[in-house]
Amino acid sequence: MKQRLLAVFAILTLAACSSQPQQSNQTAQQLLPAALTNYTVIVMDNGVISLEPGMKFAWKDPMAVVGVPESEEQAVSKRMQETIEKEIESHGYGFTDNLSQAPYSLVSVAILDEATSDADLDDFTLAFGLDPGLPTPTAQYGKGSLVVGVFDTQFGSLVWRGAVQVFTDHTLPADVKQQRAANAVRALLKELFSKRAGAQSSKQ
Repeated sequence: MKQRLLAVFAILTLAACSSQPQQSNQTAQQLLPAALTNYTVIVMDNGVISLEPGMKFAWKDPMAVVGVPESEEQAVSKRMQETIEKEIESHGYGFTDNLSQAPYSLVSVAILDEATSDADLDDFTLAFGLDPGLPTPTAQYGKGSLVVGVFDTQFGSLVWRGAVQVFTDHTLPADVKQQRAANAVRALLKELFSKRAGAQSSKQ
């Protein structure tokens, strides 16, 4: 895991960014404290990514997870990776195990606070050149980050990356935690889907 994580750190570098605080409007979130419905998103791209309808993605590397017990890493990685895949597929794209058949490939790291201090977690996120800017949480809450990078498979160049950061509460039921994770993924990938072919021209 450490070797894979270091490899991901080494390749995620780029320029040009946008960042904004957002608020979930999902029904399942409406009974949560206000702090747990907020998140921040930052994205960076080089302006050349264009998502064609129906195109397929592939995983460049399995998803990495920081801040959970080693015995849980594989399960958390699988669950988060499936959440990302489900969101991408809901927008009409697909996945393939054959990297050569995917115009774009993904890497991702989930950085959780179970085994890291708030300062350490921010350092992890900043190592990707991204600072979502969520304030330091109170003692009541932790903080988690999800980083996703998109590569041009043919040229091996990083064309898009983004991070979403949320407050966490380990006392929440598992289904609520999963829904919050799905909402965070949706908020982050919304910025990626704005790169659909023709999306920019249709706004003009």
